[in-house]
Amino acid sequence: MINAVVFALIFVAFGCLGCYFSFFASPEFFAQSTESQADHFIGNTGYNFCLQFGVLGLAVMLVGLLGFVLSLKSIREENNDKIVRASFLCYVAIGYIFAAFFFINATFWYTLIGKSSIAWWIVVSVILFIAALIASNVPMMKMLEDADSNIILTVLTSTLAVISFCLTLTLGITWLVTMKSPKDVAIINKELMIYTLISLVVFIVSLVAALLFFKGYRKGEQKQLPHFLADFSLIGVSALFFASSSFEYVYRKTSSKSYAVSLQGVSAAYPGVDYVVMGYILGSLVFLGAVALICSNLFGNKKSSKKPAQAN
Repeated sequence: MINAVVFALIFVAFGCLGCYFSFFASPEFFAQSTESQADHFIGNTGYNFCLQFGVLGLAVMLVGLLGFVLSLKSIREENNDKIVRASFLCYVAIGYIFAAFFFINATFWYTLIGKSSIAWWIVVSVILFIAALIASNVPMMKMLEDADSNIILTVLTSTLAVISFCLTLTLGITWLVTMKSPKDVAIINKELMIYTLISLVVFIVSLVAALLFFKGYRKGEQKQLPHFLADFSLIGVSALFFASSSFEYVYRKTSSKSYAVSLQGVSAAYPGVDYVVMGYILGSLVFLGAVALICSNLFGNKKSSKKPAQAN
């Protein structure tokens, strides 16, 4: 019963946060006739400020809703340990969502909140990222110590699917709204369209991977297809980093001659190109990691299949 109350509070609190930033603040950011909603919180900042809090709120809200449903189900089925464990895994997923939030702030979006004094926010974000990661990994490994690896990968890929879905939803709404904006926001509309399509692909691929991992867990099977899908979803994540840095680089070179604002910050915001550089670095690391996982799945599977043949 306590779990149900906690998840209900999480659902309401983060639902308000996500709905406000995703459905109101983000779509209105590029409306020149009104003041940016983000200005009421932190002053002159970029669209990504609204985006990150919208995605955070919606993602935690959805996981909280799932945890609430599972908690109610566990009350009816008291002897079913799997449902109880699944509800606690929702806490783990929420921890991973926060870990992703603080990681992106520590390495990529630190100027949105840190402004010109970014050192303090980077340090705080790194500390909170490590704390969220530990708080997620330790309970999961204890609960799933003797479990099939499929269930662990189900949690990871489904968390990525939830985040990418909320990202697609927030970007898509803003994209539709900016279609009616003035000409100087036209390039922003194209940029948002590209982000929306990439994040949609990541969502679909990671969701299918999560479903296949869960199916393998239910049947006690180990298949390569969900592993490849999860790896390709990481390539999609790297494409988001590359695209974001490329568009920001164009903005820094053209200033406000082509369009008035960028997603990272308006023209008066921090003018450095470190955001561009960090985007390419993170995108490259994620891409290389995905390629390494693909190669490991390909060649590792071949080696394991050859061993029985040599024994005979």
